[in-house]
Amino acid sequence: MSLSHEEAVDEVIDKLNSRRDMYGSVLVKGLFRKLNSVWVNVVSKVVPLCAFDVPQAQEWLDYGDFALVKTVVSLDDLVKLVRELPKNGTANIKVGDFDVQVTGNILGDYYEYDSGTGYLDIGWYFERFQYGSPNPERDP
Repeated sequence: MSLSHEEAVDEVIDKLNSRRDMYGSVLVKGLFRKLNSVWVNVVSKVVPLCAFDVPQAQEWLDYGDFALVKTVVSLDDLVKLVRELPKNGTANIKVGDFDVQVTGNILGDYYEYDSGTGYLDIGWYFERFQYGSPNPERDP
């Protein structure tokens, strides 16, 4: 069953809130591209970390027109970020200390993974939600 954008936002936030005792900080890794002096999200991965995990050092590797970013945000910051994702359009959001423009058409739920193999080996079962842009090559 596919959820609407609003239903997916509510589900993600409800899951995060119900698991606050398990989660600590949230790891965000992304590739951002500079277009017309604005940092634009190309692709990012957001993974809530176990409450016992030690937060990783923040990195911003700037290559001029693109940057690789690794930052750690709080669970409250992630909830705020999820609420700010536009249903259809563009929004400027804060990712850690960085202002980033995101464009997308819907936050959706996708299939569930056993992460022991393949796509994302994080050591436990997880659900994937994806927010996507209709055309990542577009210019704002």
